Amino acid sequence: MTTWLGIAKELAQLIFFVAGTASAIGAWLTYRANSQLESARWTVRMYEKFYEQADLKRTREALDCEANDENVQSLVADESSRLTDYLNFLNCWRFCTNLSR
Repeated sequence: MTTWLGIAKELAQLIFFVAGTASAIGAWLTYRANSQLESARWTVRMYEKFYEQADLKRTREALDCEANDENVQSLVADESSRLTDYLNFLNCWRFCTNLSR
């Protein structure tokens, strides 16, 4: 009778080990999927801010020209908060992108 109890104990340990391993693999797969989903959401939010948010869009359009253009000169000379916000946004984007690598 003790041999059956020993076999049952070992079988139970094996089942729990397999279940634990399967749970760990499932948790890792879920984490990866959620990380990719959150990365995609973050990318969409950054795209929306950079290309669709009105104040960043105006600043980007002003900077999308020759380096010596008077729009660029006036942005730099005025030291406007628009330019500062734009540069801070780009710095934040770069920092967050480096974190994800």
